[in-house]
Amino acid sequence: MVSISLEVVIELDSITPAMANTASQGVYILGNDRIYPWAVAFLESFRHYNPDLPLRLIPFDEKSDRIKALAQQYGATIHEDEAAYQRLEQIGHLVGRDIVSFGHHWFRRLAAFWGPLDEFIYLDARIVVVSDLQPWLDARRRCGADLLYYDRAVDQVYLPCAWRDQLLINRRPAGFMSGLWVSRKGLFSLDDFEQLAKQSEEVTDGLNRRNSDQCFLNYCCDARQITYAPIYRVIPHLARMTWSRQPGLYRYKQSYFIWEHGGLEHNKQMPVINWAGTKLSPAMPYAAIFLCFALKRQPLAKRLLTKLWWRLQYPPLKMLDMLRRSRWLNTGYHLVRHKYLGTPLPERLQNLDHAS
Repeated sequence: MVSISLEVVIELDSITPAMANTASQGVYILGNDRIYPWAVAFLESFRHYNPDLPLRLIPFDEKSDRIKALAQQYGATIHEDEAAYQRLEQIGHLVGRDIVSFGHHWFRRLAAFWGPLDEFIYLDARIVVVSDLQPWLDARRRCGADLLYYDRAVDQVYLPCAWRDQLLINRRPAGFMSGLWVSRKGLFSLDDFEQLAKQSEEVTDGLNRRNSDQCFLNYCCDARQITYAPIYRVIPHLARMTWSRQPGLYRYKQSYFIWEHGGLEHNKQMPVINWAGTKLSPAMPYAAIFLCFALKRQPLAKRLLTKLWWRLQYPPLKMLDMLRRSRWLNTGYHLVRHKYLGTPLPERLQNLDHAS
């Protein structure tokens, strides 16, 4: 069986966009060598739509040499702040309680709040950028919000409890995802985060600590009662979600839109495509868009062979994915494991006496 890897060394001339050294706006990303193929697609797409916007890479951990070299080829600056990273990771250990073994590294992204950019966007690297991002920075300044966010899911941030109920009544927390937001320098300091981390220990059952940096950033925003708003509220033509499972995506004049005839999202623009929580696979949604950017600088033969190989893998992988998502098969799988291996049942099955 032939296997074609996307983990290749890109041979290209160093890209040096015409950006002013004194620029106070830009974008931060976080990554290491493990997400190298995602980073290739991100950087290629970012520079296609944002040739002049400053970009800074925050290394996720010490295993980041390849992604550093790659980012620099696309005109990015490596954001080195090791002393702050160590203190942020200590916060990560405290908040996340090491539920996710590498979760403390996620907290490095918070160093953006005291970096050199006065106004900035933070983006995860498992994203393909398909629009000009400058309007996001302009929109935050125009509306006066401290922070703009995009995708939201309160349960991925705060767990159901009396504390969360009170928040929902009094403040209606956003519960935004930590992979995409717009903010400004100085909103939080490192000392602020250390103080808020200790304060968050009082919320014993309200934080979803599996998503430790996400629940912590939301907690900081809610505890300090900063002003925030969804990006799509201040830029109304944008779609309400960036997640790749949004159906009906189509391309028109270099931009991507959602086709949902009769729906609220019809003809809304998708500014980025976000594969958060998605495994890199030929069966992932909009894999063709990912490949378009990931392979853009590869030789023609390499592009053709990789696309052919991904298309051959698509049918069996898609079928396996559909089977995995079947409620009946999923229920049977967990019941069998519980009966013969003693594994705990998911909460939704714990009150079942037998499988129907």
